[in-house]
Amino acid sequence: EDIGEHLPLDELAKKLYEIELRRIARHKRNRLPDPLFLLEKQKSDFQSQMAQQVSTPQTIEPIRQPRGPPSILKTEEDLRNYYVAEYLKEVGLLSKEDLDSDYPVKNFSKTLFQKEHIGKFFKMQNCRDL
Repeated sequence: EDIGEHLPLDELAKKLYEIELRRIARHKRNRLPDPLFLLEKQKSDFQSQMAQQVSTPQTIEPIRQPRGPPSILKTEEDLRNYYVAEYLKEVGLLSKEDLDSDYPVKNFSKTLFQKEHIGKFFKMQNCRDL
């Protein structure tokens, strides 16, 4: 329904009030529930359901991802020994601590020498470009 473009606020409020009264009357006449009332009812039902739920603490345990052999294994014999040790660990004859002590996880951070060398390399490249 067109309520007019340029109306004073009091007249606009009256028209909106009349529209709302007609909407309510139409729902009553057609025996339809008022959608605004239904929305409020759904909201209160949802809030009561949420209040009744018992919150249980959830624990999240990280899953150990299978990883390949450490990069310190250079020869084919080293790789074979590593896989035998992995098998013995799975069977239960070797503990994880034993395996980790024999094949430590290599840290991925660069050594101080590598960092300095890379820094010098970039400085030389920048000087050459000038």
